Amino acid sequence: EGSAGGGGAEQVFTLELTATSNVTITTDLPGTPVWEDTVLYVRSACDDTTTEVGFNDDNATSYLSTLELTGLTAGTYYVFADTYGGGGIFDVQATVTTP
Repeated sequence: EGSAGGGGAEQVFTLELTATSNVTITTDLPGTPVWEDTVLYVRSACDDTTTEVGFNDDNATSYLSTLELTGLTAGTYYVFADTYGGGGIFDVQATVTTP
C-alpha cells in the first residue's frame, strides 16, 4: 500500500523508461466509472515503500486519479493502481514524453 492509502485489490504495472522522461498516469478514462475512487502511486522498487516517487489520490475534478511525474530517469518503475472500498473497476493509461 502506498502513502495515499487504498485498500482495494492493487494492480501493479511495470513501466520501462529508456531515457529521462515526463510521465502522466491516469484512471480518468471512459472505462472507469465516475463513482470509483482510485489512487495511483509509483515506486522505483516494487516491494520497497521508501522508493515511492509520486502518488495521487483524487484529481482536481473527481475521485479518479491523475499523476504527473517530471524528469524520471531511465529505469524500471512500478505503477500501483488501487481503490478505496475495493471496487476495482478502472482503466489505467500512461503517457510518456521526453523533455
